[in-house]
Amino acid sequence: MKGSELLLLISKARNCFDQGLALNNQTKIIEALEIGLEIRRFLDSADSETLERLASEIDQFRHLDGGLNSFIYNCMKLTGKFEDMLPYLEKTVQYLQNDQNPDLWRQLGLLYMVQKQDLDKACEAWKRAINLDNTLVGKFPGLNVVYVYDAMKSQGKDVTYKIIYADLESGDFSVELSANGN
Repeated sequence: MKGSELLLLISKARNCFDQGLALNNQTKIIEALEIGLEIRRFLDSADSETLERLASEIDQFRHLDGGLNSFIYNCMKLTGKFEDMLPYLEKTVQYLQNDQNPDLWRQLGLLYMVQKQDLDKACEAWKRAINLDNTLVGKFPGLNVVYVYDAMKSQGKDVTYKIIYADLESGDFSVELSANGN
């Protein structure tokens, strides 16, 4: 694929996304997502020579990777495709100023808990979110689990958990913690 062809695909994806938002049209946003995923697959499978050529043909090519992951994440969020968004969100929080966005960290924690069953990573992401915006605990009471989890861990307890409910769209969740050990 030539740089000009890649830029046309990016432009088409952006136009579909913008139309989808403006017209509240899920079909257009899904089309944008499909184009974004097509670009992602191409970039992931391209050899280093192809990537170097594209970098020489396209200004700001180095921002394409992070921007593309953010774009895919946003499309997935708007279309409710939460089951597939974790790898894109992990990369999105590393792009530009996204590491300062508490809602992205909050969502990342929820995905770690629900999809990876990794409460350690979930709590780390939630701590980052709370540090960026301490009002989140009032908006999302489930985040209080961070404090209980830390207290149990500091006492040397092995912590297990059971998800009572988790709504990936709203961000609401409830977890029951149990501790074994000292």
